Amino acid sequence: MLEQRVKRVTQVLMERWERQVPRVTRVNKDFREIRVTRVLQENKELKVIPVSRVTRARLVTKVQQAQQELVVIRVIQVPQETQVMWEN
Repeated sequence: MLEQRVKRVTQVLMERWERQVPRVTRVNKDFREIRVTRVLQENKELKVIPVSRVTRARLVTKVQQAQQELVVIRVIQVPQETQVMWEN
């Protein structure tokens, strides 16, 4: 079920970013802060931390609205076990 969440997050992010995909470049030790940079789609590397449905929607919205090269997204109550590295 966790893998399905990762795939869904990946699908949504890829749909909303036509030529650019976000890449998580840094996550702090308690996994509450995610730094996302926009990279060209040719890189095809996407690292996602799946969270609850509400937080996931908030993450997608913030990533979609990001206009700068680097945006900081704060995620609340994400346990370490949910960290998933997703590459395709």
